[in-house]
Amino acid sequence: MFFLRLTLTREDALQCVLKHFHHRDVVVGTTGMLSRELFELRKNRQDGHERDFLTVGGMGHASSIALGIAIQKPHRTVRLIIYFFCFHINLYFRYFV
Repeated sequence: MFFLRLTLTREDALQCVLKHFHHRDVVVGTTGMLSRELFELRKNRQDGHERDFLTVGGMGHASSIALGIAIQKPHRTVRLIIYFFCFHINLYFRYFV
């Protein structure tokens, strides 16, 4: 049996994504691990945390939070970083709520 070993870690992928964000972009992160990694990356790069909304323990709510920020701040770009599993949780809540 053949197994493909990926060399790109989740944190490396997050770093690649963050490189393409602008300084004024609002970032909403979902799940504990992603939010913790985002916090650490911002800390290591000496970026501020004032533009980040980290939804630790708020699985399924990040898309609603990002939408609310986007509605209240139409002149700002809101970026939602969401892991695949949490994407399904977000869809589930949108369907049943």
